[in-house]
Amino acid sequence: MNSQVLQTIDDIVEEAIDEASMPGCQVLVARKGKVVFDRSYRYHTYAKRRPITPGTMYDIASPTKVVGTLQALMYLTETKHINIKKSFLFISPRSKAPQQRSFTDSADSVHSSSSSRTTRIFRGEIKKYLLDADGRLRKELFSAHSSLTYPHQLASDLYRATWLKELVWDCCVSATLRNKSWFRSYYCQYSCVGFYFLHHLTEKLFAQPLNNFFRNNVLSSFRAVYTNVPPLQKFTKARIAPTEVDNFFRNDPIQGVVHDPMAALYGGVADNAGLFSNVNDLVVVLQMNLQDGYYGDKRYLQKGVVQSFAKKSFKDNRRGLSWDKQNVPSNASVYASEDIYGHSGFTGDRRLGRSSVRLDLCLLV
Repeated sequence: MNSQVLQTIDDIVEEAIDEASMPGCQVLVARKGKVVFDRSYRYHTYAKRRPITPGTMYDIASPTKVVGTLQALMYLTETKHINIKKSFLFISPRSKAPQQRSFTDSADSVHSSSSSRTTRIFRGEIKKYLLDADGRLRKELFSAHSSLTYPHQLASDLYRATWLKELVWDCCVSATLRNKSWFRSYYCQYSCVGFYFLHHLTEKLFAQPLNNFFRNNVLSSFRAVYTNVPPLQKFTKARIAPTEVDNFFRNDPIQGVVHDPMAALYGGVADNAGLFSNVNDLVVVLQMNLQDGYYGDKRYLQKGVVQSFAKKSFKDNRRGLSWDKQNVPSNASVYASEDIYGHSGFTGDRRLGRSSVRLDLCLLV
């Protein structure tokens, strides 16, 4: 924790902003439970109208898996509600002769369940149901106004029908499984489909929407002020960094609603994406994990549970359960310990709109 080395962060960030790699960012470093570096840089967008502050919220995208879903999964494991080594059977709603799919928590939690890629399911299976013959969104599925039939916001003036969640679930269960076992390779094809099974399982176990479960059993535990699902029920758009101009199917700047298209259609909250948070809230959750389930004179998880999820799950896969681990090549430094764990996140695409968000969570143990 050399202070002179930490000061070079400023140079790296300013260079990235000057090269238009990003309009602004935040960097926070904590060591042994104390914040040693915490700075906000520049603006939400290249228009330079709204500066980034410590309270700025972001669509945290894939870190939802470890900040939200994984915390719930560890809670469910220690309370004996689920067994991560057990297989669950799901039935495809579309199949006349019900087709069963076995699901193992541990395999799907490393993104290696041999399920189809999420983007392939959306582009191939789902998108064809959303558009009419002219390539426009079907009127019976979407509305410009919120109502009981169209309660979930997808964009500034776009709301989706309630039963689209069932369509997404149906397509996930019915998706063609690849014959190749992806977890045999370090370079497995990244898939979020398994997290939709975790979502469905959680809601069935507790007979309540996932966002309610997160709020009551995860977020409230840490007094997470800014972490929210969905955020626009509590905060204004001005508090939230925009992610991109979506030219894929919403044709609108995305701000305050989840960027991930399948998560958006699923209701705005899914096990793979949907949480919005700020840097300080994230640090609290991550520090609790670093301290093996203990934070602020309170134990949230039994000793050993966090480490059991953070270690490698399969011999030939670098990942733990949800957590990403050190490997070459990887996002982590080649000098990092093999005990490191974290998760990267990506929201937006610079080719579509230069206000995308990139998030990296890195826990050093």
